[in-house]
Amino acid sequence: MTETLISAFHIVFSLDTFFYMFIGALYGTIIGALPGLGTIVALTMCLPFTLSMSVGPAIALLLSVYCGSVYGGSISAVLINAPGTPQSAATNMDGYPMAARGEAAQALGWVTAASIIGGILSCLVLIFATPQLAALSVKYGGPLEICALILLGIACIGSLSEGNQVKGLLMGVFGLWLATVGTELTTGAARFTFGTDSLQAGIDMLPLVVGVFPLAEVFYRMYDEKCAGCAEPFECKVIKFPRLRDWAGRVGVLLRSSVIGI
Repeated sequence: MTETLISAFHIVFSLDTFFYMFIGALYGTIIGALPGLGTIVALTMCLPFTLSMSVGPAIALLLSVYCGSVYGGSISAVLINAPGTPQSAATNMDGYPMAARGEAAQALGWVTAASIIGGILSCLVLIFATPQLAALSVKYGGPLEICALILLGIACIGSLSEGNQVKGLLMGVFGLWLATVGTELTTGAARFTFGTDSLQAGIDMLPLVVGVFPLAEVFYRMYDEKCAGCAEPFECKVIKFPRLRDWAGRVGVLLRSSVIGI
Protein backbone atom coordinates (compact mmCIF):
# COMPACT_ATOMS: atom_id res chain seq x y z
CA MET A 1 0.00 0.00 0.00
CA THR A 2 2.79 2.43 0.93
CA GLU A 3 4.78 1.71 -2.22
CA THR A 4 1.66 2.20 -4.33
CA LEU A 5 0.95 5.59 -2.73
CA ILE A 6 4.55 6.73 -3.20
CA SER A 7 4.44 5.72 -6.87
CA ALA A 8 1.10 7.49 -7.35
CA PHE A 9 2.35 10.72 -5.74
CA HIS A 10 5.44 10.56 -7.93
CA ILE A 11 3.22 10.47 -11.02
CA VAL A 12 0.85 13.18 -9.79
CA PHE A 13 3.49 15.71 -8.71
CA SER A 14 5.21 15.87 -12.08
CA LEU A 15 5.33 18.91 -14.33
CA ASP A 16 3.47 17.42 -17.29
CA THR A 17 0.70 16.04 -15.05
CA PHE A 18 0.20 19.47 -13.46
CA PHE A 19 0.06 21.05 -16.91
CA TYR A 20 -2.64 18.67 -18.14
CA MET A 21 -4.60 19.08 -14.91
CA PHE A 22 -4.57 22.86 -15.35
CA ILE A 23 -5.71 22.62 -18.97
CA GLY A 24 -8.39 20.07 -18.09
CA ALA A 25 -9.74 22.06 -15.14
CA LEU A 26 -9.94 25.26 -17.22
CA TYR A 27 -11.60 23.50 -20.15
CA GLY A 28 -14.00 21.57 -17.91
CA THR A 29 -15.05 24.71 -16.03
CA ILE A 30 -15.90 26.51 -19.28
CA ILE A 31 -17.89 23.56 -20.66
CA GLY A 32 -19.66 22.96 -17.36
CA ALA A 33 -20.76 26.59 -17.12
CA LEU A 34 -22.64 26.26 -20.42
CA PRO A 35 -26.05 24.64 -19.77
CA GLY A 36 -26.82 21.80 -22.14
CA LEU A 37 -23.26 20.53 -22.60
CA GLY A 38 -22.18 19.03 -19.29
CA THR A 39 -19.65 16.49 -18.11
CA ILE A 40 -20.24 13.77 -20.70
CA VAL A 41 -19.77 16.16 -23.63
CA ALA A 42 -16.59 17.58 -22.07
CA LEU A 43 -15.11 14.11 -21.53
CA THR A 44 -16.16 12.93 -25.00
CA MET A 45 -14.49 15.89 -26.71
CA CYS A 46 -11.37 15.42 -24.61
CA LEU A 47 -11.04 11.64 -24.96
CA PRO A 48 -9.33 11.52 -28.40
CA PHE A 49 -6.42 13.61 -27.09
CA THR A 50 -5.63 10.97 -24.46
CA LEU A 51 -4.97 8.21 -26.99
CA SER A 52 -1.41 9.40 -27.62
CA MET A 53 -0.67 10.26 -23.97
CA SER A 54 0.83 8.15 -21.21
CA VAL A 55 -1.45 6.67 -18.57
CA GLY A 56 -0.78 9.12 -15.72
CA PRO A 57 -1.30 12.42 -17.60
CA ALA A 58 -4.27 10.96 -19.50
CA ILE A 59 -6.12 9.99 -16.31
CA ALA A 60 -5.20 13.34 -14.74
CA LEU A 61 -6.61 15.17 -17.74
CA LEU A 62 -9.90 13.27 -17.67
CA LEU A 63 -10.29 13.65 -13.89
CA SER A 64 -9.58 17.38 -14.02
CA VAL A 65 -12.10 17.82 -16.85
CA TYR A 66 -14.70 15.94 -14.81
CA CYS A 67 -14.11 17.93 -11.61
CA GLY A 68 -13.89 21.24 -13.50
CA SER A 69 -17.15 20.61 -15.35
CA VAL A 70 -19.00 19.79 -12.13
CA TYR A 71 -17.72 23.01 -10.57
CA GLY A 72 -18.48 24.99 -13.73
CA GLY A 73 -22.07 23.82 -13.63
CA SER A 74 -22.44 25.63 -10.31
CA ILE A 75 -21.56 28.95 -11.96
CA SER A 76 -24.59 28.90 -14.24
CA ALA A 77 -26.70 27.54 -11.37
CA VAL A 78 -25.86 30.58 -9.26
CA LEU A 79 -26.09 33.25 -11.95
CA ILE A 80 -28.97 32.11 -14.17
CA ASN A 81 -30.65 29.39 -12.05
CA ALA A 82 -29.83 26.77 -14.70
CA PRO A 83 -27.27 24.17 -13.58
CA GLY A 84 -24.78 23.27 -16.28
CA THR A 85 -24.48 19.71 -14.96
CA PRO A 86 -26.88 17.44 -13.05
CA GLN A 87 -24.45 17.36 -10.11
CA SER A 88 -24.99 21.12 -9.67
CA ALA A 89 -28.77 20.95 -9.60
CA ALA A 90 -28.97 21.55 -5.85
CA THR A 91 -26.69 24.61 -6.03
CA ASN A 92 -29.36 26.84 -7.54
CA MET A 93 -31.63 26.32 -4.51
CA ASP A 94 -29.36 28.49 -2.34
CA GLY A 95 -26.95 30.07 -4.81
CA TYR A 96 -29.49 31.72 -7.06
CA PRO A 97 -31.41 33.43 -4.20
CA MET A 98 -28.05 34.78 -2.95
CA ALA A 99 -27.33 36.18 -6.42
CA ALA A 100 -30.79 37.78 -6.44
CA ARG A 101 -29.83 39.57 -3.20
CA GLY A 102 -26.65 40.90 -4.79
CA GLU A 103 -24.41 38.26 -3.19
CA ALA A 104 -23.34 36.38 -6.32
CA ALA A 105 -19.64 36.80 -5.51
CA GLN A 106 -20.13 35.33 -2.03
CA ALA A 107 -22.20 32.45 -3.44
CA LEU A 108 -19.49 31.54 -5.94
CA GLY A 109 -16.91 31.80 -3.15
CA TRP A 110 -18.82 29.31 -1.03
CA VAL A 111 -19.27 27.02 -4.03
CA THR A 112 -15.53 27.10 -4.73
CA ALA A 113 -14.53 26.49 -1.11
CA ALA A 114 -17.04 23.66 -0.69
CA SER A 115 -15.94 22.05 -3.96
CA ILE A 116 -12.27 22.10 -2.93
CA ILE A 117 -12.85 20.71 0.57
CA GLY A 118 -15.38 18.11 -0.56
CA GLY A 119 -13.11 17.02 -3.40
CA ILE A 120 -10.10 16.59 -1.10
CA LEU A 121 -12.09 14.61 1.47
CA SER A 122 -13.56 12.34 -1.20
CA CYS A 123 -10.10 11.72 -2.68
CA LEU A 124 -8.74 10.73 0.73
CA VAL A 125 -11.62 8.32 1.29
CA LEU A 126 -11.24 6.89 -2.21
CA ILE A 127 -7.52 6.24 -1.71
CA PHE A 128 -8.08 4.02 1.32
CA ALA A 129 -11.51 2.56 0.43
CA THR A 130 -10.92 1.56 -3.20
CA PRO A 131 -10.27 -2.18 -2.49
CA GLN A 132 -13.41 -2.47 -0.38
CA LEU A 133 -15.52 -0.57 -2.93
CA ALA A 134 -14.25 -2.79 -5.75
CA ALA A 135 -15.22 -5.92 -3.81
CA LEU A 136 -18.67 -4.45 -3.05
CA SER A 137 -19.33 -3.46 -6.67
CA VAL A 138 -18.78 -7.05 -7.82
CA LYS A 139 -21.43 -8.32 -5.38
CA TYR A 140 -23.99 -5.63 -6.27
CA GLY A 141 -26.69 -6.28 -8.87
CA GLY A 142 -28.87 -9.03 -7.42
CA PRO A 143 -32.67 -8.85 -6.95
CA LEU A 144 -32.40 -7.80 -3.30
CA GLU A 145 -30.07 -4.90 -4.11
CA ILE A 146 -32.27 -3.71 -6.98
CA CYS A 147 -35.36 -3.91 -4.74
CA ALA A 148 -33.57 -1.88 -2.06
CA LEU A 149 -32.61 0.72 -4.66
CA ILE A 150 -36.23 1.01 -5.83
CA LEU A 151 -37.44 1.44 -2.25
CA LEU A 152 -34.81 4.13 -1.72
CA GLY A 153 -36.13 5.99 -4.76
CA ILE A 154 -39.71 5.81 -3.45
CA ALA A 155 -38.54 7.07 -0.05
CA CYS A 156 -36.75 9.98 -1.71
CA ILE A 157 -39.90 10.93 -3.61
CA GLY A 158 -41.95 10.86 -0.42
CA SER A 159 -39.48 12.94 1.59
CA LEU A 160 -38.75 15.55 -1.09
CA SER A 161 -42.42 16.11 -1.99
CA GLU A 162 -43.50 16.91 1.57
CA GLY A 163 -46.50 19.20 1.50
CA ASN A 164 -47.63 18.07 -1.96
CA GLN A 165 -47.47 14.27 -2.09
CA VAL A 166 -49.76 14.05 -5.10
CA LYS A 167 -47.40 16.09 -7.25
CA GLY A 168 -44.44 13.99 -6.12
CA LEU A 169 -46.20 10.71 -6.90
CA LEU A 170 -47.31 11.99 -10.31
CA MET A 171 -43.73 12.96 -11.15
CA GLY A 172 -42.60 9.51 -9.97
CA VAL A 173 -45.11 7.86 -12.31
CA PHE A 174 -43.92 10.16 -15.13
CA GLY A 175 -40.33 9.05 -14.44
CA LEU A 176 -41.38 5.40 -14.60
CA TRP A 177 -43.04 6.07 -17.95
CA LEU A 178 -39.86 7.67 -19.28
CA ALA A 179 -37.97 4.54 -18.22
CA THR A 180 -40.22 2.42 -20.48
CA VAL A 181 -39.25 4.37 -23.60
CA GLY A 182 -36.99 2.34 -25.86
CA THR A 183 -36.54 -1.29 -26.84
CA GLU A 184 -38.06 -3.93 -24.56
CA LEU A 185 -35.27 -6.28 -23.48
CA THR A 186 -37.28 -9.51 -23.53
CA THR A 187 -39.25 -9.24 -26.78
CA GLY A 188 -37.24 -6.57 -28.61
CA ALA A 189 -40.38 -4.54 -29.27
CA ALA A 190 -40.12 -0.74 -29.50
CA ARG A 191 -42.09 1.11 -26.83
CA PHE A 192 -43.16 4.77 -27.11
CA THR A 193 -40.50 5.57 -29.71
CA PHE A 194 -43.06 7.05 -32.14
CA GLY A 195 -40.95 5.90 -35.06
CA THR A 196 -37.87 7.82 -33.92
CA ASP A 197 -34.65 5.83 -34.19
CA SER A 198 -32.84 7.97 -31.59
CA LEU A 199 -35.30 6.74 -28.93
CA GLN A 200 -34.57 3.05 -29.54
CA ALA A 201 -31.96 3.04 -26.76
CA GLY A 202 -34.23 4.96 -24.37
CA ILE A 203 -33.90 8.44 -22.90
CA ASP A 204 -30.51 9.28 -21.45
CA MET A 205 -30.67 10.51 -17.86
CA LEU A 206 -28.06 13.28 -18.15
CA PRO A 207 -29.68 15.33 -20.97
CA LEU A 208 -33.06 14.84 -19.30
CA VAL A 209 -31.96 16.16 -15.90
CA VAL A 210 -29.92 19.03 -17.37
CA GLY A 211 -32.78 19.99 -19.68
CA VAL A 212 -35.61 19.95 -17.12
CA PHE A 213 -34.04 22.47 -14.73
CA PRO A 214 -33.33 25.21 -17.34
CA LEU A 215 -36.76 24.62 -18.87
CA ALA A 216 -38.47 25.86 -15.71
CA GLU A 217 -36.21 28.92 -15.70
CA VAL A 218 -36.99 29.61 -19.38
CA PHE A 219 -40.73 29.64 -18.68
CA TYR A 220 -40.20 31.88 -15.65
CA ARG A 221 -38.09 34.33 -17.68
CA MET A 222 -40.73 34.44 -20.41
CA TYR A 223 -43.43 35.19 -17.83
CA ASP A 224 -41.26 37.74 -16.04
CA GLU A 225 -40.37 39.52 -19.28
CA LYS A 226 -44.00 39.69 -20.32
CA CYS A 227 -45.25 40.97 -16.96
CA ALA A 228 -42.41 43.15 -15.68
CA GLY A 229 -40.14 43.91 -18.62
CA CYS A 230 -36.83 42.38 -19.62
CA ALA A 231 -35.13 40.51 -16.79
CA GLU A 232 -31.54 41.59 -16.13
CA PRO A 233 -29.05 38.72 -15.82
CA PHE A 234 -26.82 38.65 -12.76
CA GLU A 235 -23.18 39.55 -13.29
CA CYS A 236 -20.20 38.59 -11.17
CA LYS A 237 -16.69 39.75 -12.03
CA VAL A 238 -14.96 38.58 -8.83
CA ILE A 239 -15.26 35.71 -6.36
CA LYS A 240 -15.30 36.51 -2.64
CA PHE A 241 -14.03 33.57 -0.62
CA PRO A 242 -15.54 33.12 2.85
CA ARG A 243 -13.53 34.55 5.72
CA LEU A 244 -12.66 32.57 8.83
CA ARG A 245 -15.47 34.06 10.91
CA ASP A 246 -17.96 33.19 8.15
CA TRP A 247 -17.33 29.50 8.77
CA ALA A 248 -18.95 29.64 12.21
CA GLY A 249 -21.99 27.36 12.15
CA ARG A 250 -21.27 26.11 8.65
CA VAL A 251 -18.53 23.55 9.27
CA GLY A 252 -21.11 20.95 10.32
CA VAL A 253 -23.10 21.50 7.14
CA LEU A 254 -19.94 21.16 5.06
CA LEU A 255 -18.92 17.92 6.74
CA ARG A 256 -22.43 16.47 6.50
CA SER A 257 -22.64 17.39 2.81
CA SER A 258 -19.22 15.86 2.18
CA VAL A 259 -20.29 12.60 3.80
CA ILE A 260 -23.45 12.54 1.66
CA GLY A 261 -21.41 13.20 -1.46
CA ILE A 262 -18.85 10.52 -0.61
